[in-house]
Amino acid sequence: LNDVKSNQGVIKWFANLLFTIVNSGLQNLYSSVRIRPAPQESILFTLYFASKNYLSLNNIIIVLILAYLISSLLGYLFGSIPTAYIVLKKAKGIDITTSGTGNVGAMNSYEVSGSKKLGIIVFIIDFLKGLIPVLIVFQLFEQNYSFMGLALVFSIFAHCFNPWLNFKGGRGLATTAGGSIVIAPLLLVTWV
Repeated sequence: LNDVKSNQGVIKWFANLLFTIVNSGLQNLYSSVRIRPAPQESILFTLYFASKNYLSLNNIIIVLILAYLISSLLGYLFGSIPTAYIVLKKAKGIDITTSGTGNVGAMNSYEVSGSKKLGIIVFIIDFLKGLIPVLIVFQLFEQNYSFMGLALVFSIFAHCFNPWLNFKGGRGLATTAGGSIVIAPLLLVTWV
């Protein structure tokens, strides 16, 4: 308990406690199921394997922080592409932020341009803005929903508050649908 007196000691003590709980839980899980998982099965197994063999607790925390940062940045970069603004500016010469509702999304694109084709193009690209980062994160950190969810949240956030358009954006419906089709397809079906 002498280490607990300083803030650094408290953080180190809590991290060790948390790691011990996760580590024992994974050992019990894998021994009770009697399955020898593949090394690429999940990030938790990778961290468990690494903790037993190579990495210290500090390095594992750094790996987790980097995984969260990668997921967040991927979502934000894809979500920040102002699809409706670019498509309408190129096709019709219209600034969608000052036309119609001012919403930078598929519905306002259709209403302002009067073209179903442009509305569908914007919808599909906005859908992909949610889908692609979630799929990339799925490939990087297989079946870890927290990283996929984080990528989707940042993609929606960047779409709704676009940094390239003075934090003006769309409603995020198509972007949410794109990511939800991977994370929770049943949720998307009940939503529609």
